[in-house]
Amino acid sequence: MTVQGQASYRSSAAVRNAACFGDGDALRRVLTIRGRSGAVVLMVPVPSEDAPTIARVMAEQWSPTALEQVKYIATDSPSYKLFCELRVVCPNLTSLSLDPVHLAIVYEYAQWGKRTSGSRILRQLVNKINQVESDLSLASFGPFFQGHSAPSLSRQEERLRNQIMDASMGELRAKRVIQNLDPSKPLYCRVTFIEVLAAIVKLHPTEVDRKVTGTAKEVRKVLWAAAAPDRMEWLFNGARMRHAMDARARALLPSGTSSNESLACRAEQLDEVYPVVTPVHSEA
Repeated sequence: MTVQGQASYRSSAAVRNAACFGDGDALRRVLTIRGRSGAVVLMVPVPSEDAPTIARVMAEQWSPTALEQVKYIATDSPSYKLFCELRVVCPNLTSLSLDPVHLAIVYEYAQWGKRTSGSRILRQLVNKINQVESDLSLASFGPFFQGHSAPSLSRQEERLRNQIMDASMGELRAKRVIQNLDPSKPLYCRVTFIEVLAAIVKLHPTEVDRKVTGTAKEVRKVLWAAAAPDRMEWLFNGARMRHAMDARARALLPSGTSSNESLACRAEQLDEVYPVVTPVHSEA
């Protein structure tokens, strides 16, 4: 967004720092947080989305009572550092989880924003993270991952992950894997996740060879990175979270954080609906 008094991030460092608001003070991001019911509980312009900034803004904007209520946080960029920073201000925080929808969104960026055969399969796969089986509990998915010592890949997982890069899965097997994919069931193990990614690469080579908009990475490399041990553990935290909550508590949970990114409305419109939202600078 164009913000009065600060230069575009595309400008040179000299131009950015010569502006009324220098590069260190420029607000180039909007931090949005939705609550369990989907209501917008925080929407603030910020200079960056690094871990200290997120923790500081939450501490400044919310009361200690509100911060004590936070148990789970879903984000598109979880990390051990972010978890540690947030636990300082949210004393009852149990886990961070990786937004499952973000991977499909990145996939579709490379397809010019369109749903494709491959992205539909990928959306079915990541949506399994949101599915809950009533007779399963948190113990069925293991303890929450907190950012360190992720379980290493097994030989089977390593072999399947290599097939994401070299597309070496047999075509018949890839078709069978997709046919057996049940989006109404939870994602029980990492093997299933990696196996479906390898099948997508095999069956949709044109799609995964495209580069993600704004990066030099091919889609297959993004999928390969998503199958890293720590990324999968952050992802599975979403399944652990849902199975740790009772049905009433998770009834209105969104499928991911993509709804936060859709809050690209004019500030005056948002003020009418959520009057507690205020800009950091009156000129923003």
